[in-house]
Amino acid sequence: MQKLKVFLSDSLNPHLNLATEEWIFHNLDPSQQVLFLWRNEETVVIGRNQNPWSECNLAKMKDEKVHLARRTTGGGAVFS
Repeated sequence: MQKLKVFLSDSLNPHLNLATEEWIFHNLDPSQQVLFLWRNEETVVIGRNQNPWSECNLAKMKDEKVHLARRTTGGGAVFS
């Protein structure tokens, strides 16, 4: 039985955390159990096919210092 690998990010940067998640997905053994724990500053994360100009209030996000980040997978927007 393989041991669980646990990664804990101390960064609140959504771009770094999403990039790290992507690296883990593409570079670690897919049979290995991995847990990656992270949290972000206030962020709207959108899927690869979403249009932020029509789906987000970018002016309000800028005023309130909310990050906008895109993940490589599809799916809807999430606020975290």
